[in-house]
Amino acid sequence: MRQKNPWDTDLEDAPRSDIPATGKVAARAKRTRRYVTFATISLPVLLFVFIMILGSLLLGSGSTSETDSSELSATEQAGRALAIQTVQSWLDSDPAPLPSGELVTWDAVESIPSVSATADSSMSASTADTDSSGWPVDVHTLTVVATSTGQMFHTQVALTNTSADPVVSSTPSLIPYTPVSETNANSWADPIVPVGLDDEALSTSVQTWAEAYFSGDASKLRQAVGDTDTNHTYIPMPAASVDVTILATSALEELEDSSQSPDTIIANVAVAAIWPSTDESGESTTPTPISFDVLIIDANTASPRVVTWGGSGTGPTLEAYGNALSGVSVDSPAQDLTQSASPTSEATS
Repeated sequence: MRQKNPWDTDLEDAPRSDIPATGKVAARAKRTRRYVTFATISLPVLLFVFIMILGSLLLGSGSTSETDSSELSATEQAGRALAIQTVQSWLDSDPAPLPSGELVTWDAVESIPSVSATADSSMSASTADTDSSGWPVDVHTLTVVATSTGQMFHTQVALTNTSADPVVSSTPSLIPYTPVSETNANSWADPIVPVGLDDEALSTSVQTWAEAYFSGDASKLRQAVGDTDTNHTYIPMPAASVDVTILATSALEELEDSSQSPDTIIANVAVAAIWPSTDESGESTTPTPISFDVLIIDANTASPRVVTWGGSGTGPTLEAYGNALSGVSVDSPAQDLTQSASPTSEATS
């Protein structure tokens, strides 16, 4: 026999909306609604704060170095200041230990074990640093330069860390940087020497780019680059006469056939810029070169073209038309660097 469903009968009594709900069930439902409202509002905020904290921690961990002064102990920081002052006073001595010597930077500090610790390898590092025969010693390394020749030197200062403060153990030393001929120094690691290219055509393309870049004319520079996108703008340098020398070239990848010529290469170039005031003075001075890496397309044709440029060493990362700016309007030539700024009519009125 089918059991009667109590919901089939007419509802005689029902909760009234004008009577407040009471009891444990009503209180629990109220707390639940409050929690849901709080979670809906607070969780996005907490998530945003967590992401910001995590990002700052990751950024901080990637920007520190072993010789960062913030990582030095109090004794090492005091020694760093003393080492800098000692080297500066030493360079200022008369007669100078290094003619035209100037302090460039403090580099690092190294704790030196005692001689007995070095002889007895079984001695612990902590025992070596606090040997009863004397105070521990730190050696600070700094860089100095002879400005007359540009030669760089390491200088090291030994400091004894007494129970009070570090004291200087000896006068600084001088160790020259390892000399490297500029002809042996590469702008890029493992360059791939291109073959079968027309050196004259490459030189012409680089000269054309440099003249447009140092023209002060944005339209001329875009034409030289050959960018067909009308929304792209290129920012030129102020006008100057230029002469360009190609210092090195490299293909961007190995070709299966080593006898083939690459269609895209990078080049390290030196631009000698002669500014108008220098040109008009009549003085025969040699301009200081400005270095660039440039990306050249159609390198294996009769009309190579520079399409991107950057600082020396950036060649492997350059991408075609990477200097283009979108949504930027350049209406007037770049400012002449040789002209002094003059007040505007608004400022003088």
